Amino acid sequence: MATLKELQATLIETLTFFDKFCKEHNLKYLIDGGTLLGAVRHQGFIPWDDDIDLFMSLSEFRKLEKCFQSDKFFLQTPKTEPQDPYTMYKIRMNNTEMKEDIFASLPIHHGVWIDIFTYTNAGKGKIARKLQVFFQNVLITYRCKYYHASLNPPRRFYRLLTKIPKGFALKIDQMLLGIICLLGSKRSDSYYAIDVCKREIRFWKKQLMDETSDYKFETGSFPGSKDYDSFLKQIYGNDYMTPKQWAHFSDYSAVILDHNSSSENLDI
Repeated sequence: MATLKELQATLIETLTFFDKFCKEHNLKYLIDGGTLLGAVRHQGFIPWDDDIDLFMSLSEFRKLEKCFQSDKFFLQTPKTEPQDPYTMYKIRMNNTEMKEDIFASLPIHHGVWIDIFTYTNAGKGKIARKLQVFFQNVLITYRCKYYHASLNPPRRFYRLLTKIPKGFALKIDQMLLGIICLLGSKRSDSYYAIDVCKREIRFWKKQLMDETSDYKFETGSFPGSKDYDSFLKQIYGNDYMTPKQWAHFSDYSAVILDHNSSSENLDI
């Protein structure tokens, strides 16, 4: 049985590995969402938070895919796991388990994770941006095909999608990603967040991603948007410093942490 504090120590271990790997391979990323909010408000985790969110440009992520190598961690993508139901990518720790109820039945890696959300250039005009949104929604539906087929077996459409051969299925995924990127423009003043759901924020001013500062987060220091105020206001509104409690899990009795990380140094 794990505790939240032990889980957070595992997440820090994963983030520390990822940060070191990115530095060794000259890859850029930034902390996102509740992770940046925790860094600003608590210099670490929001006390009840049980995940870590990162932002990375798709071009940087593709470099990560090519060079990623670890015995302890697994990079979860449609390439490494065909039944991956997520729209974002994940770094999961091997020999751990933290199943989300809605995906628990899928035969995938269920290790403790950190999320990597990717972005690319936004379209220059309204039409290009609307098309990006359209193809992103298609991509989200396509990537969630195994989940929907498991959740609602009578839905023949999703069952048919799961029958597509692995190699061809991956080509469709990459084609949809490619269209989203082609619709973007380097002359645009914004980036387009590829992996977010329909109700989340899609367009970000480039300076919020490109200009970074390091932020203390628990035992380390990690890059985040230099203009954290504008960044966090875009996500949470003007009152982002007012605590609002939310977490993936209500208890951690089913979480398995089979490793040697320690939570002794976490001051939360």
